[in-house]
Amino acid sequence: MQASQTICFIKFGNSEYYAQVIIPQSNFSKVALSQQRLLKFASLSVSGKVAFISHIPVDSGYLAKVVLTDGLNINYKKQI
Repeated sequence: MQASQTICFIKFGNSEYYAQVIIPQSNFSKVALSQQRLLKFASLSVSGKVAFISHIPVDSGYLAKVVLTDGLNINYKKQI
């Protein structure tokens, strides 16, 4: 991840939070639909469930949608 890189979007009025992530080609075989995943950032993490994985790779991997199962609650049971 680079400084000032967009990592997620928040749309107000929507009850579902999700992250769009890129799965590197080297890790593609380790991820499956409906799988629980932990998204880790510099000092926090959020849990989610894989809802979509593209079958066509983009520049650096495969696009995936991870629905945040606990909303915006982080691993410290606080909300961001």
